[in-house]
Amino acid sequence: MSEVEAAFRSMKTEIGTRPIYHQKDGRIKVHLFYSVLAYAILKSITYKLALEDVHISWKSIKQILQTYMCSDTIFNTTDVYRVRNKQTTQPEAKAKKIYSLLNIKVSKNTVSQKYRLKYAKKIICLI
Repeated sequence: MSEVEAAFRSMKTEIGTRPIYHQKDGRIKVHLFYSVLAYAILKSITYKLALEDVHISWKSIKQILQTYMCSDTIFNTTDVYRVRNKQTTQPEAKAKKIYSLLNIKVSKNTVSQKYRLKYAKKIICLI
């Protein structure tokens, strides 16, 4: 029982879960499910890194991985199209090592997408 209590205490500090007071049973169950799922992912990551002889805290992992950024820019053209440009940065060496140990493929890339707006006349009138 003390291990479970320690795990939930850890969730509050390491992943920022805070008490939320829901009024409906369904929302309480979903909130608890997400909290436990987040904790399971956190422990899975730290366990996999420990197998590779990397023993660092979740707080340190978060700080290292924050160097990898993604930018998403969306704008409307003068006609009936919207353009979305998604670009990622190149992660720093420590972040690359963590991604590599977790078998996560990361590369710097840019993806552009152009698509027709569904309600183009309404949007153009509002602009």
